[in-house]
Amino acid sequence: MSCNCNDHDCERAACIMDTLSKKWVIDILQKFCMKNPKMRYSDLQKQLPQINSRTLCDRLEFMECKKLVKRNVEDSKPVSIWYELTPKGQELEELFELLVKWSDKWKGK
Repeated sequence: MSCNCNDHDCERAACIMDTLSKKWVIDILQKFCMKNPKMRYSDLQKQLPQINSRTLCDRLEFMECKKLVKRNVEDSKPVSIWYELTPKGQELEELFELLVKWSDKWKGK
């Protein structure tokens, strides 16, 4: 059986998988997709208690660098920091739905 994708397509797919497979990235994205496309940092911390604050901060910075989320700072007392999915990040919701359908179809086979 042969693969119909060229080397460039495979490299792009590998890059996507590397991004999504980084520990906690999918968990964080899932909270945005399931709960709210815009969340305060403190709300994310509460919803993901298994992630320490340093790791959550690192992952959000990584996701911001990949243009999946946008960091917003509200100049208030106290300062409010919230994140929102970018259009690029929002499109991942469709990908997650397809992966779940694929997984359900092939589970146990």
